[in-house]
Amino acid sequence: MDNRAIILANSIWFLEHNKNDVLTDFQWINDNLLNSGKLTAEDFSTTELELLFDLRKLVIEVLETDEFCNYIESINEYMAKASFKHKVIFKNDQLIRYHVSGNNLQEQLLSKVASDLVKLYINTQTIVKRCMNDECQFFYVDNSKNKSKKFCSNRCSNLIKVRRHRKNKSQQDHI
Repeated sequence: MDNRAIILANSIWFLEHNKNDVLTDFQWINDNLLNSGKLTAEDFSTTELELLFDLRKLVIEVLETDEFCNYIESINEYMAKASFKHKVIFKNDQLIRYHVSGNNLQEQLLSKVASDLVKLYINTQTIVKRCMNDECQFFYVDNSKNKSKKFCSNRCSNLIKVRRHRKNKSQQDHI
């Protein structure tokens, strides 16, 4: 699964482009932010939905300012929302310890998004950028070798290249 913090931050694009806010679409939340369990509209109280909107705002602020340390307390509050228990089993002659999630999917979701945001900053090699396509502006992780990637996808890159080519061609035709 991709980084949930980046997916949540990029969800603002739908709102800014005169479309419905995907954070009110529980199918979108299930498909993009959860990897287990299913949420319905009845699962979210108004307060929990507001927490999700606030978390998106926080994630965007962190990614835009790149000043993670200023937000540690707020991020810890979100990560503390999920309840996990440790469980031990004996399997294949080996003792295995694993985490079992609590029952509240909403709080788990908030905690997992905050945790994914932390993962971006723990790895000092990770560079999060914003797409240079003005119509897109998605956040993405630059995994290129020399960290020179400018677009979130080949689609955005090709779109800008075609526009640049057409502009240059039209300017040459007018000369």
